[in-house]
Amino acid sequence: MILFILLFQISSLGESLTFHAPFDSTLSASFAIGDPELYQASEWDERHNADIATLSDPSMSLVDHGVHGGALKFSQYVEPLYFFKAKDNFTYQTQQWNATVSFWLKLDPNEDLTDGQWCDPIMITASAWDDGSVFVDFTRDPPRQFRFAAFADHEIWNPDNDPWEEMAPGVMPMITISDPPFENESWTHVVLVLHEFNTDTDSAVLSGYFNGELAGELTGRDQAITWDTEEVLIQLGLQFRGEIDDLSLFNRALSAQEVKQIYSLPEGIASLYN
Repeated sequence: MILFILLFQISSLGESLTFHAPFDSTLSASFAIGDPELYQASEWDERHNADIATLSDPSMSLVDHGVHGGALKFSQYVEPLYFFKAKDNFTYQTQQWNATVSFWLKLDPNEDLTDGQWCDPIMITASAWDDGSVFVDFTRDPPRQFRFAAFADHEIWNPDNDPWEEMAPGVMPMITISDPPFENESWTHVVLVLHEFNTDTDSAVLSGYFNGELAGELTGRDQAITWDTEEVLIQLGLQFRGEIDDLSLFNRALSAQEVKQIYSLPEGIASLYN
């Protein structure tokens, strides 16, 4: 019976997976409902003129010591904008939206990141970091905090257009972790779960996980995000120096048990579809 339940849970996870980039031997995703290619543009304003990314930039490479197989390494801050197209890869619903983002990071943020710069390893948005976005970031100076973030449309969360640098702690829609468990000799599993977004109420929940354990939740907010899915980008490595592996997207809010399960998969996310 236990084996049957486990196989059923794995099957359910596999059916919910919409995207997986393992970075084993190529920059493109090995499983994608939408476009699997990683793109590069010179900057945000040139995103519509992007080319398929290559390893010509010496600051970005594939290494063979990932969580399962290879990994994507940024050896220093890169100038180009690197991104996957979110359409069909990251499920979006105008009502009752649920989704999950999973990936692994390896770095020592206080040693590896550039002082005075914010760092966003993963950011999903159609416009700006503070206008309809889902992302994680490290604050700009040591000791660096880590933040799970889900910003509703700017007019929803900041209708008076108050300067963000003058906001009191807790005003911005972020889960702040003061002592995050990152090291440059080991991998850390990071998961964001979006539950009941776009409901026109304050019932939405953003949950953040480290290594299969709940790190924090953001509740009591109207999480209304309006996207043109043709414009949404899954951006990688913004001012980041470290390694990223197994970027995976699911079309529903995974439970705490399921988050722990994907953290513990012996052969990683690829086992859900291979």
